[in-house]
Amino acid sequence: MLSMADLDGAVGVCLCQVSAKTDGASLRRAYLGTDVPDPDLAAAHRASAAVLTRAVHGQPVDDNIDLMMDRLCCFTSDLPQILGGSNLDHAMRWRGALLRNWSVWAWRLLWANLVAPLNETGTREDAVAVFVAGLPSVRVRQALRDDLPPTVDGNGGLQPVEHDLNDEVGQTGGWSVLQLLRLLAVGARRADEVDGLSREAFLRYDQTGMGPVWFRGWIDDHADIPLPDAARSLAIAMFNRAEKVSRDKMQWTRTGLRMPTRLRVVGDRLRLEGREGDAPASLRLDTFASVLLQLGVLDVSDDGMTWKQGPYGTEWSPGS
Repeated sequence: MLSMADLDGAVGVCLCQVSAKTDGASLRRAYLGTDVPDPDLAAAHRASAAVLTRAVHGQPVDDNIDLMMDRLCCFTSDLPQILGGSNLDHAMRWRGALLRNWSVWAWRLLWANLVAPLNETGTREDAVAVFVAGLPSVRVRQALRDDLPPTVDGNGGLQPVEHDLNDEVGQTGGWSVLQLLRLLAVGARRADEVDGLSREAFLRYDQTGMGPVWFRGWIDDHADIPLPDAARSLAIAMFNRAEKVSRDKMQWTRTGLRMPTRLRVVGDRLRLEGREGDAPASLRLDTFASVLLQLGVLDVSDDGMTWKQGPYGTEWSPGS
């Protein structure tokens, strides 16, 4: 058993202290170096480190790292002057992933909103009625196309409409169904506003489900239908899709056939067991920042309030 004195003398083995030690150099080479078994993965780590270091530099440590990456990769007009070469290409890929993540989150929130009434045993019809109850009686075209704010400026630069909607929700205390549909509609527009590497990342999984292009088609198909009626059909489609996904993932266990769903059938009614997740889909950027901090690629200011480049940042995240 180690004594407290032993532990105090071994502080250098803690990951938070490893950056300046021999092990720190070895970890940096393994994670970011060129002479590694998977050089492409290491190159992606280096490029992401450069982009992330630039995104957080001088920013508050307690700010949301995903939003900081958003601001740099998606909404910085002079990004080519800030990042160049492979780092710029990598930032463009991040742009597509970050923008798409807003739509992924919107669907997660929309589903959580739809099934929330089933915390008390009820029917699909009960849940759908609550889902559409607060929607305005306007056409889909007006609510999800005409009334959206501009998503690009006069030079084609992306406007941070997603951030504006998020800030609006922060003032009201929670996302409404209308706000979530508007967020999905913004994502549908983005499909035509990104190109190249960004578009490839943005649409990579669009054929597997209700992606931005699918939702753009949904808006087109329902443009002249009252929004509550269209949302009702969307809610039913979401229930049907969730049931299909659960059936596709059914598996036999020692206790019988298991269907991975929180919705339980109680006679001819449904009950939600637990709570559906409504947090943003994680891009693991906070974890990545923590790793870079431990490796000395990132650092914090002396007062612990803001991010800065670490002592090994220039070596391992060039161009940041």
